[in-house]
Amino acid sequence: MLIAHITKAPTPIDELVPDLPPEAAALVMRCLEKDAEWRFESADALAEAIRGVDLGIPERSGTRRIPESRRRGAPIALPAPAEPSNALVWTLALALMGSVAALSAAFVLVRPSTAPPPPFAASTAPQTFLLTTDPEGAEVRIDGASRGRTPLSLTAEEASAGEVELSLEGHAPRRLRLAPEVRGTVRVYLDPEP
Repeated sequence: MLIAHITKAPTPIDELVPDLPPEAAALVMRCLEKDAEWRFESADALAEAIRGVDLGIPERSGTRRIPESRRRGAPIALPAPAEPSNALVWTLALALMGSVAALSAAFVLVRPSTAPPPPFAASTAPQTFLLTTDPEGAEVRIDGASRGRTPLSLTAEEASAGEVELSLEGHAPRRLRLAPEVRGTVRVYLDPEP
């Protein structure tokens, strides 16, 4: 029922009160809008809209005369207003607090999440790539230190740390620098020595 209160449109007022003028019905329905952007911005805006609606009630013209017999004499004593019972006050207070709590809970439960999705966690594993040569079997040195023979799996970090030298008997050596973003397979062609 609480979810329906927040999401379901109310019964049109002109169905409940058929003789209500259309302008007044539109005013009441605007006050009952679920989306705050469609309701009145303030009580002043609502009051201004009410002033512009013709409810079919004739305005009073002039002032009313009080009969002479009523103007003279002792003031009429009115009975003191009855004090509301404590039980009624507590019942109304609890009903109001319960309504506010129920509406708040329904709003929180029904409202779509607006939080952005969590970012993807960056991989902590080092990125590797495969270094191959044509022909295969070339010795791989990084800053003069031998790392093995091709095909060889290396991390992008270690390959980009210095100069990579490839050498294979009967072929001209190759020197190159690799970018830290290198991925996949890197193939290097070795030229035969003349």
